[in-house]
Amino acid sequence: MKSPANLPLNSGALLHTLMASTSDGIVVTDANGTILMINPAFTRVTGYSADEAIGQKTSLLRSGRHDRAFYETLWAALETENQWKGEIWNRSKSGEIYLEWLRIFRVVDPEHGAVRHIGIFTDITDHHRAEERELTGDDRDALTGLMTRTRFLQRLEAAVRHARQTGAHVGLLIVNIDRFRRINEHFGHAVGDTVLVSAAHGLRRRLPAGDAIARLSGDEFAILLSAVSDARLLTEVARSLQQGITAAGDAAGLTTPLTASVGLALMPEDGDTPDELMRHAAAAVDEAHKQGDAGIACHSSSAAARTGQRFRLEAALRRAIRTQAFTLVYQPRIDMRRHTLVGAEALLRWHDPDLGEVSPATFIPVAEETGLIREIGDWVLEEVARTAAIWRQTDLPAIPLAANVSALQLSDDRIVEHVRHLLHKYGLPPSALQIEVTETALIRDADRARTVLSGLRACGIQVSLDDFGTGFATLSALRDLPVDEIKIDRSYISPLDQASVDRADMEIVRMIVALGGALGKDIVAEGVETERQAALLRGMGCNLAQGWLYGRPMPLQHLMGQARRSAGILSGQE
Repeated sequence: MKSPANLPLNSGALLHTLMASTSDGIVVTDANGTILMINPAFTRVTGYSADEAIGQKTSLLRSGRHDRAFYETLWAALETENQWKGEIWNRSKSGEIYLEWLRIFRVVDPEHGAVRHIGIFTDITDHHRAEERELTGDDRDALTGLMTRTRFLQRLEAAVRHARQTGAHVGLLIVNIDRFRRINEHFGHAVGDTVLVSAAHGLRRRLPAGDAIARLSGDEFAILLSAVSDARLLTEVARSLQQGITAAGDAAGLTTPLTASVGLALMPEDGDTPDELMRHAAAAVDEAHKQGDAGIACHSSSAAARTGQRFRLEAALRRAIRTQAFTLVYQPRIDMRRHTLVGAEALLRWHDPDLGEVSPATFIPVAEETGLIREIGDWVLEEVARTAAIWRQTDLPAIPLAANVSALQLSDDRIVEHVRHLLHKYGLPPSALQIEVTETALIRDADRARTVLSGLRACGIQVSLDDFGTGFATLSALRDLPVDEIKIDRSYISPLDQASVDRADMEIVRMIVALGGALGKDIVAEGVETERQAALLRGMGCNLAQGWLYGRPMPLQHLMGQARRSAGILSGQE
């Protein structure tokens, strides 16, 4: 029997069958740790699909719990002994840390000398935690040392039972760190873990002995107060806990203040069961988030109803992603001088069997809050690229199709590689696609957004700044933005239809058009609905427009029909 060091790798069919059938995760890398192949169990444990993992380094999974010496020892064992085995903490795509039993074999192809590393692993997190509970008799969060949700709910149930017998009050607070996802995205999960540990310590220090605190999940904490009698006292405690969170951010070395939103619920006023108190506190923290960073809110029945509706919408949204229940429609972009089609913007639509037609204004904010916008955005880019390929197989004049990109997508450099991949996959020139980004999407991390947009432009992709005038991009800042086109928001175009147009409205639009021209950027007017608006815009030198005057969002086949009519008019055939 051959040793792992010289096992041939040419049994492709056998290897594929084994990888697909085993419940162990398998990953194959080159000598430098670049992932070449994974199996379905790898995706099940880590959350990374083949498209996301292949081509990445295995450091993609690093948890931050092992020091450099740990990995140096691992690599040394592979070099000298051709294998390594042991326990290792890794991190899934969702950010959760898990423990695995890992065996790595160093394999050399005797024919070509190529070195491959084959990793075979089993997720043993649950077994490990069960052993810890058995040894310590406690149920603690592995990262922060706080109670887990299960243990906290047991304490809450006991407190509610005692309050029913004695007539006492029970206070419940849910603390959610504001914009915590940005910490993980900008600084990495290791820094995020440091912040969570520091936050847990800061919260615990500000609570009286005997009160319970738990980490519910991610960046969300729950606090149970027994010696509290009214909402005013709960609010005072909430403010103290917010100060603890800010101090935790300072201790972790963050350069911007760390804040938290807090939701409050009080027994018996806001419920007399553990489930009611938890639901109502969760509804309250959602209300607190709507106030902005560092908000505090008490339970209200209307808030609870909105939260329930929001959860139902989120569940339906996840189902829509799994079943690919979205569709795209296209709104034409017109050259008003020649009355020709010069482009189109893809717009997302969703019809749910239970909810009916759901407006993007309703589901897009939920998708952004939950991070689902990444998966939706990837689908949109893929569908627009596929449609562009279909368009180019016709005899119609070539036009760019534009896809909208969210703030979360802009925070990830991988979007540049994704777009490159789509251009290659569908055989498209860069001019076939266009990326649209709103001003408000640039606010979240302007430096990262500029880097990503510059990367897209380096690929030859044109970038359009949508809804100009509604965000933060001042006229003077336009010079530095990596965009090729500026779309004037419809709120500036609508007043141009009034019988007596305000001079200030006219001058704002005129100034944007003139400045865009001076900076070499195309200008598109959004929301053009009347001939009067079109005429005034042409008089100012703005020749590109979108709006109901030239076409509402429509299916692809209708857009193709409009393109044929437009081409016919231009050639004198109609």
